Amino acid sequence: MKHHFAVLNSNEVTRDGTSFQLAELEKALWQTAVVGVPSNVGHDAHRPIGWMLAYGLYLQPNLVRTVGELHLPESLADSEKIVDAHDRAFHNRQHRMSEPYVAPLTELLREYASEECRYLYCEAFSCIETDLVKRVFPKLTENLDDDGLVYLTDLLKEFTYLGQGVFAHKRRKLTVFAHPYFRRSLSRFNNFHFLFLDELMSYVGNRHIRLRLRLDWDMVGYAPSFQKQLEYEFWRGPKFDDEISNITPGLTQYKSDAFERVYYGTAATEFVWKAGEETDGKPLTKPRLLHEFEMEEVKDSEVPGTESYGCRYMHAIYDKDAATFEHFDGAIRMYDLEQMVERADTPMDEFGRKSQYTKLFRIDDPLRLDEKRTGQGLALSNWKSLVTRYMQGNPQVYEYFGEEKPGGAHLLEEEPHSIREELVPSSMKAGQGVRLFASYHALREQTTGERVVTGRDVATGTDDIVRPALEYDVIEVRKALRALGTDLEIPSDVVFIYAEDGYWNIPTIYHGEQDPQAALSLTVQALNNLMQAAHNRGHDQVVSFTVAWAMNDKEARVSVLGHVADLAAWFKKAPGIPTQRKAFVKWLQQQEKYLNSLPVIEPEWPKLDCIAKSDGVLFISRHFVDRKWISAGSSTGLQLAIPEDQTDLIESLKKHELAVTTVWQAGEMTCSKTGMDYWLSPHSKNLEPGVSAIVKGSKLMALCWTDKPA
Repeated sequence: MKHHFAVLNSNEVTRDGTSFQLAELEKALWQTAVVGVPSNVGHDAHRPIGWMLAYGLYLQPNLVRTVGELHLPESLADSEKIVDAHDRAFHNRQHRMSEPYVAPLTELLREYASEECRYLYCEAFSCIETDLVKRVFPKLTENLDDDGLVYLTDLLKEFTYLGQGVFAHKRRKLTVFAHPYFRRSLSRFNNFHFLFLDELMSYVGNRHIRLRLRLDWDMVGYAPSFQKQLEYEFWRGPKFDDEISNITPGLTQYKSDAFERVYYGTAATEFVWKAGEETDGKPLTKPRLLHEFEMEEVKDSEVPGTESYGCRYMHAIYDKDAATFEHFDGAIRMYDLEQMVERADTPMDEFGRKSQYTKLFRIDDPLRLDEKRTGQGLALSNWKSLVTRYMQGNPQVYEYFGEEKPGGAHLLEEEPHSIREELVPSSMKAGQGVRLFASYHALREQTTGERVVTGRDVATGTDDIVRPALEYDVIEVRKALRALGTDLEIPSDVVFIYAEDGYWNIPTIYHGEQDPQAALSLTVQALNNLMQAAHNRGHDQVVSFTVAWAMNDKEARVSVLGHVADLAAWFKKAPGIPTQRKAFVKWLQQQEKYLNSLPVIEPEWPKLDCIAKSDGVLFISRHFVDRKWISAGSSTGLQLAIPEDQTDLIESLKKHELAVTTVWQAGEMTCSKTGMDYWLSPHSKNLEPGVSAIVKGSKLMALCWTDKPA
């Protein structure tokens, strides 16, 4: 299974004007962390593509983001696992959402539904059986048009529009729905293209527009169970104008590129725009100039559960003199395989009407229908908007109207823009503020000890053997804790390393046993003491630290990254980290407020995908010098030869923007004050002036790039 780092949500204002606040982002994270959620192509439940696992909230000045990983299959076995996981998630959600409503809906439909009915939770918990709506609400069938559409003025006498294609009866706790062909893949298992339906309903009450709609005659829902669905694809549409001259007359075909064909399941979209004249038969009457429009998708994929291809189709009539649409309708043209093959090879204006045709909606100018003259009807800009929303998931409509295609959400895998970004991706300087990462993970087996180092790095020695590793200065955290009368358990099966630069990764410290709050408070105090001391001594150092503890059925982790000057300021403002969830969320909100109060300096640096790891750690990565560039020197021990084609790197070295430093496997360390083994000495080089660790017998492991050489 391949893992891709991804940003899943944020507190920025979305294109529809909404914003998820930190508390809501945390709630969603808590519900989905560890277990994950299905990931589908274009929100289509019939097209599982992977599994999305959210694990953390990343806080920086003026922005909070939910981050996670998208797991994509790399083999048939992986794909089968994904499909099985999607099936389990669907059935679990159906059971969880439906359970409270089964009894009341069953009772309400006792006289109408048979034992053959089935149940589904979509926008509301619903019962499905052939013609069920007609038995429960027979009045709805009394004034249907010739295509089986209901007039919305009739429907709204007895029903209220709840939104997203759902209508609630005004006296009974029941709902009816728009036809399932308004849904993705024409399937009830998917959401409606509700942007179109909601905009269509916005014209209710407009006396210049008459609306008709096809209902789902087989599905009745329980109104109290209705919930609006959230989807964030970028299909909101631009603000269209009333320009018509740039619409090409005749047949226009837009073919999908390779990505669009796979992602949207559409091979091409065809448009026909033709002009004509119409008179009322009276010789002196001026002919009306009409433009007639037709559009149809040519689909690549079958309707789920069938062997047919459902292609969206639209037809409209525009009166150029009145500058209004007097008629507009949409339908599904259903083809079998043989018809679809023929249709794919034949232009729309030559193919004819060889399909099973289901009309879904109709918009008319009442004056045109009733009095044979044009009224105000539907404006061109509004028509363009309705077209793009009815065709949600088809970017070629935007192309036809001369607008920029909507961009899809993408994985956060940006290419570095400079040699600094590539080789020192975690670089920070004083004044940039801190970065904070809060994450939830599977609860580990009970860790013995009050305070234990659980996070580890890996290091590759000169023998090319990869070993678990810790940065040597973890001993400074133990010394700071011992000064407070407590201790830190550090694993012994690791290699201790140190780099001669201004960066320090303090490994994850887990707080267990009976009172993690007391243990965590002392750890925070010890870290505070270390940062204050480093800042007071003027160190140009960037530090990352991570603390962890059990929170209900999960392990919570908080990782903090910043320059010691900013960390020292943050510790003075930040209250102790609470271990109970309710208080912890409040604490996160306080951190957001604090970060938002800071001046914004390089807000997108360091790059999120470079530092936020799936284990909840903001990790300072070091990039090693290519070993092929290193050789033995005569006096210095090593010689570095950078290839001439590395011009950006050479220039950066000349400007002292980058430097080369060494990474060592720690040897014997002696306390300068006592002469004792530094690990046993009670003194600390970080907390006390005049104390140092005398190094002897360390082994050079590698050279690395840095912008903060020691």
